[in-house]
Amino acid sequence: MSILLQPIQPYFKLRIPSGQEELARLASYARRIRKINYVDPGIEDLRGMREIWEIYNKSKPSQPLFSGLTRLEFGQYGHAQQCLEFFLESRAISLSFFWAGPNPIIVEIFPIIQAHALNMRELDLGTLRHCEERVDCPALSKLVCQMADLRSISCAERLLNSMAIQHLSSLPHLRSLVIPNTSKSLLEALGETSNHFSELQELTMYENDVTELARLLGHLRPLHLRRITLRFVERLVPPGSDLRAALTALEQCSSAHANVREIRFKHVEPRLPDYVHFNQNQVERKDSREIIPVIVNGSTFEPALAFRMLTVFEVDIPFVFALSDGELVAMADAWPHLRRLQLGSFSDHKAPSWITYEGLLQLLKRCPKLEFLVFSFDGTSNIPPADTIPMECINENITYIEVGNSAASGQQTHKVARFFKYVFPKLCSIQGSQGNNLFWQEVVKTMNTISVSSP
Repeated sequence: MSILLQPIQPYFKLRIPSGQEELARLASYARRIRKINYVDPGIEDLRGMREIWEIYNKSKPSQPLFSGLTRLEFGQYGHAQQCLEFFLESRAISLSFFWAGPNPIIVEIFPIIQAHALNMRELDLGTLRHCEERVDCPALSKLVCQMADLRSISCAERLLNSMAIQHLSSLPHLRSLVIPNTSKSLLEALGETSNHFSELQELTMYENDVTELARLLGHLRPLHLRRITLRFVERLVPPGSDLRAALTALEQCSSAHANVREIRFKHVEPRLPDYVHFNQNQVERKDSREIIPVIVNGSTFEPALAFRMLTVFEVDIPFVFALSDGELVAMADAWPHLRRLQLGSFSDHKAPSWITYEGLLQLLKRCPKLEFLVFSFDGTSNIPPADTIPMECINENITYIEVGNSAASGQQTHKVARFFKYVFPKLCSIQGSQGNNLFWQEVVKTMNTISVSSP
């Protein structure tokens, strides 16, 4: 009978071995596997894995069947229940359920993971999704406390208790922490002692009190953070002063400004019951809030200019950005390695933007690696002639741009299209906010009819 573990990317195919020669061949294939990905539900039944594993173990092997395995990904918890224990025998394993989504059933396999806790390098239960789904998870906290060599953990919406937080903070090699707890709960767990999270390089968490965040960052000083993502959980848009305070705390507490590479801020509005009624075939949402636009300017981001090696700066918060060309250029000068820039989400506030086409060109000239751009600008400003645009301003990395509430006149469609076609030769899509998206779709259609050599 033929046997085999046949490597077929991105999956492998298993058949039951019938003799020592086939078993040896299977073991040889298995030891070469570094990553197994069960994201696609096409592999429905892995129970045959148990039979193979039992046959292999009867030979009294000197090492586990998948001894070289370093990363294991599951898209369905049911798959993990059938075969998880076989794969976790590897001495250094990263386990991910990122694609599976939040599901309480996962707690049922925690005992299997706990039996191999000392082998765990990474545990990924999913990223933060919806703050209202946060729940206490004693089972996860208990599991975490058994992991002595953890390098990375992502808890999804499962809150950790004080004991688990204290344990994580003491781990000498923990570099990445994605946690639904806030600064306040972390401070309560850590107490007054020091030397916490000594090697932490990536932090993602919810926050609803910037004062507590500043205290936490100060408590963890000196910070070695390279990537920080804060999801502000507030019913109303946070004031711009909160954003500046967060950046100031990060700037003051970092051990070296060159360490900080990625900064992401996002506003997460808790879901509250909506009162819905129909009026002229439209659904209108009403609540007790008075929506007051929050306006920020360049001074809000001033502390971040110290991070000269920054590659990502994303502010996904519905501020009204009152930025000038000069303030945008100051960011570009400070961040020459920038790859991703996002200034705002896309509410329908009609406040004018002061950034012009010339400001956009200066950004592209100073940040040649830019590949993702989300911002608003004054689409009615003067469009520079093509023969005055330096070649350093041509960006072939960007294929998609979001321009929010950027305004432009319908009479300028052809001229705007020629500018974007010339400056972004690989651009395929421009997305505007609800109020002006039709204009930008017309710009894209026009771009498709224009020759690159004749902007």
